[in-house]
Amino acid sequence: MRYVAYLDILGFKETLKNLEHDDAIKYIKDFASLVYNKFSKVESDRNIKGYIFSDSIILYTNDTKDGSLSALINLIRDICRDEFEVNKVLLRGGLARGAFDKVPASELKALEKGLIVGTAFVDAYRLESSAKVIGIMLSDYVKNDMSRCTMYSNINNLLNYIDIDFLFKNNNLRDFIKLAFNSDWRPHYYNTLYFVIKNEHNSNKVEKLFSEIKKILEELDSNRNLVRTFWEKGFSENVEEDFQLILQKYI
Repeated sequence: MRYVAYLDILGFKETLKNLEHDDAIKYIKDFASLVYNKFSKVESDRNIKGYIFSDSIILYTNDTKDGSLSALINLIRDICRDEFEVNKVLLRGGLARGAFDKVPASELKALEKGLIVGTAFVDAYRLESSAKVIGIMLSDYVKNDMSRCTMYSNINNLLNYIDIDFLFKNNNLRDFIKLAFNSDWRPHYYNTLYFVIKNEHNSNKVEKLFSEIKKILEELDSNRNLVRTFWEKGFSENVEEDFQLILQKYI
């Protein structure tokens, strides 16, 4: 039994369509290099291992001890936040507990094999693909395991590595809004803002968040078309209804 995380770049296919081949190579190299650097800092903790292939990352533990889960979650947060701040890449994923193994396989010189098997990987993959929000979806097993740890509180089925203080840091909010615009305002971005607000108890920070969003949109388009589009797209299908009520109040 292990904890297994599957992380994937949000909008990877759309991004590649707008890049020349050499730029695409640099994009994926920068992505992989950051993961490598973050992983190398925890290399002394041999309990966490992983793979990178194309736009995806698989991280897994050797056991299901609380310390292993905590170390894995911390690594996931570090990777996700740094990928956004450094490479303007948003990751979405799933985290599950269950059977998982790397299958030994002979390789040919020109044909490498990376065989993995297990219900935990399948569960993590399905959780990632089912998410309508930017974050790490947790299986019920992982959620229950986290609820036993005193370091975690108010556990739900989402590990949200983006919070309101993170958005206020540097130019993170502006970069987030730009990515939302480039995605044609996919529901994931609105739902992420909803969970950011839901987990924030300071109403002044929430008011500041929407004030800053309006300011950014107006700076990007002085005719206020982006503000109107942001509001209209917020009532699209798959956007959380509770967020739509909040949107009516602040925008």
